[in-house]
Amino acid sequence: MDLNVDLRWALVIADQLTSAPEVQDIPALEAAIARHASKNQPEADNAWRAATLAATVVQLHPFACRDEEVAALYAYTFMVHADEPLTRRGGTPGRNPAQGAHR
Repeated sequence: MDLNVDLRWALVIADQLTSAPEVQDIPALEAAIARHASKNQPEADNAWRAATLAATVVQLHPFACRDEEVAALYAYTFMVHADEPLTRRGGTPGRNPAQGAHR
């Protein structure tokens, strides 16, 4: 699934955190979104796009605090919304916290 992320999506997802952090640099958040959506990367699958979004948020610090936590939430939520399976090293399915423990 080709998921399009925009500023509204990013703000809604960040707001899901308890005591959601304040955005202090909107252009930095917009830059992270633009980099993640780049079509100049031939191998840009959903995992690459999720990782790029998260890494750029960590590098640019658009939030007043908790950039790393927001970045992790973005990557996880992007992969879930894109209907991508979450896997661990070795290619085995990962645990979805909403579904409980491994079988």
